[in-house]
Amino acid sequence: MLLRVQNDILKSIDDKQCVVLLLLDLSAAFDTVDHKILLHRLRSRFGIKGKALSWLQSYLTDRSQSVQIDGFTSSARPLRFGVPQGSVLGPVLYLLYTAPLGDLLRCHDMDFHLYADDTQLYTTCSCDVKDDLTTKISRIESCLDDITNWMTTNKLKLNTDKTELLILYSRFRLPPRLPLLK
Repeated sequence: MLLRVQNDILKSIDDKQCVVLLLLDLSAAFDTVDHKILLHRLRSRFGIKGKALSWLQSYLTDRSQSVQIDGFTSSARPLRFGVPQGSVLGPVLYLLYTAPLGDLLRCHDMDFHLYADDTQLYTTCSCDVKDDLTTKISRIESCLDDITNWMTTNKLKLNTDKTELLILYSRFRLPPRLPLLK
């Protein structure tokens, strides 16, 4: 799928367009997945029920965690959030948890790629028309506001310090006329 993103970007640049690319970074994404929301989403959106849903519920619940340092082990604490990292199922459950994010991105007419907690969204615009770039950046800002609200509702946190906005264009053309950003 990353090849698709790269291909889309290179094709747009070959077509003398610019690409506005937003790379989202989430804080502790796998650790903040709410089990109740996930199980509800598995049932209502994906139709998982019966023994399959019970198996997934047992996989997520009754887990605990402790820390061991220099031979001392802390008391075990229950894990009420998160999907097990390092497992095959962890990234799949995370993608199912964040599936509605794709609907939100489609509403904003964004191209996107989601893989585990790695999210890129992008759109193409004219490099020569300042207003086109301004419009696309405004659309991305509006989309980002909706993403932030969705993440808050779903107990995820966007790491704004590591989230990056890039404007990609050919080095063989004049750089785009950039608008003033908020």
